[in-house]
Order: sequence, then structure tokens, then C-alpha cells
Amino acid sequence: MQALSDILAKKRDQGQLTLSDPQLQATAFLGAIMGYPLPGALIAQNALTAETLEPLAECAISVFLTAWGYKPSSSGTL
Repeated sequence: MQALSDILAKKRDQGQLTLSDPQLQATAFLGAIMGYPLPGALIAQNALTAETLEPLAECAISVFLTAWGYKPSSSGTL
């Protein structure tokens, strides 16, 4: 989680993201990404397929980048 927090802080410092607390926001993001499939896998022993996980991950990424006011760099990369 520290690696993601560091990346978020760097992107905030570069003006690409609007964040108040990179550590907290990294935790929230990882919870969204990992939180949906985990209960089913633990309780029902029913892991989600890649076909199900991929759209969930893409949705979470889109939602968080929008909430964080993502501004692409001039090269177009995050």
C-alpha cells in the first residue's frame, strides 16, 4: 500500500491529481478493488473470474481518477 500511496503523492505534487491524504486514499482505492471479490472467495469459496474482475477494476479506476480530478501529463501517461 505504501508504494501506491507514494505514487499518488508524487502525482499530486506534479499537479496530476487532487488529493488531501494519499495514504487514506490509497487505502480506499485498494479496498474498492479488493473488497468486492474477497467475501465471495472467502465465504463461498467462489473466486470471481477474470471476465468479472476486469470490468470491476476498470470501473473503480475510472471512478477514483474522476474523483481525484486526474489531469493527464503532456505525454498522456499517468
